[in-house]
Amino acid sequence: MKAIFKNGILKFQNQFKVFIDANGSKSSTKDATDAQWIQWGFKEVVLPAITELQKLGAFVENETEITRVVIDFTQEEIDAYNEDQLSQDISAKKELKFVRDGVENYLKLKQYLRRQLDKGNITQAQFNAVYTPIRRPLLWLNTGDWDIAKTELDAITPPTNATLLDILNTIKSKVDTYVTNNF
Repeated sequence: MKAIFKNGILKFQNQFKVFIDANGSKSSTKDATDAQWIQWGFKEVVLPAITELQKLGAFVENETEITRVVIDFTQEEIDAYNEDQLSQDISAKKELKFVRDGVENYLKLKQYLRRQLDKGNITQAQFNAVYTPIRRPLLWLNTGDWDIAKTELDAITPPTNATLLDILNTIKSKVDTYVTNNF
């Protein structure tokens, strides 16, 4: 596509229905030929290819075309770009998923335990007996460290009370399943 570059402004062919030349003559652009566009001062617009460590600068023109200056990133911009890429890579996204899932599941598991108390399935003393040993392992979920949570939950001495054992096994099962499916 052709454009004209005047006073720092780039205007493309399709922006003109009528062109007024330097002599004040009006011409319709509807059926204008390439030769007419060139005669009116229009030039081909060529956008250079750039790498991920370059950006396009100002428009410049020569005898036949209008293009843009290619500007290499400064070291500071390269460092910022690299840091951004690191935060976007698959490992960073995976860790973020572990943390988000951990925060959500920590709350769900704690709510499950609280629900057992609120429904009267366990007493406050039983709630404390289960929650005290699992609290620290479950806190690891908030940082996405599911594997550490699993290891610490596995190290807990199981309670002898069948209800408390069932609650502990339900919580451990949720963590075990997540670790198996994601690690």
